[in-house]
Order: sequence, then structure tokens, then C-alpha cells
Amino acid sequence: MKATDYELSRMRELVSRYPLAQKIRGELIFGALDDEGRLDVATPFFEDEGYEQLKACGLRDALISLLDDLMVERSSQDTEFAWDGVLKLGSGKVVLA
Repeated sequence: MKATDYELSRMRELVSRYPLAQKIRGELIFGALDDEGRLDVATPFFEDEGYEQLKACGLRDALISLLDDLMVERSSQDTEFAWDGVLKLGSGKVVLA
């Protein structure tokens, strides 16, 4: 998924609501398995206890929901790179590729 400025701003706004996100470092690799273009798979790769903290504070579920929404929007518009991507979090920064 090659993120637009709008998509990145939505992701950054969401992450900014969770102070813990400043400390978490890692990646979430995600993708769709069928023609619906909905998020089916998300595999986490986070440092130390990062993924457990991500789950405990509720950010994981919020991220998955937003990623699914973005994928559905892209699929409905036949946008290139709509089916998979990598979300990187670290030092308060968000990269969506």
C-alpha cells in the first residue's frame, strides 16, 4: 500500500491519541486474501513487549480497523497497491508502505 497524504494523516491522528505509541517500535504486515479487499491477515513484528502493549492499550484493534477501512476504500476505487502493505511504528512516527 503506497499511502496518500490523506491516509497518512488519518493514521497519524489515530496513533497520536495513544501516548504509548511513542515508545513502541515495530511493523505490522497486512493483507487481503480474497477479492473483497478486506484485511484478512496482519502479522506483527515488534520489539520487546511492544505488541503486548499495543494490544493492551487498544491501539492494535484501532489500527486494524483503520487499515481495513483504507483497504476497502482503495479496493472500491480500484487503486493500485490496495491489497497489502506494511505499517511501521517507531519513535512516534508512522510509515505506511
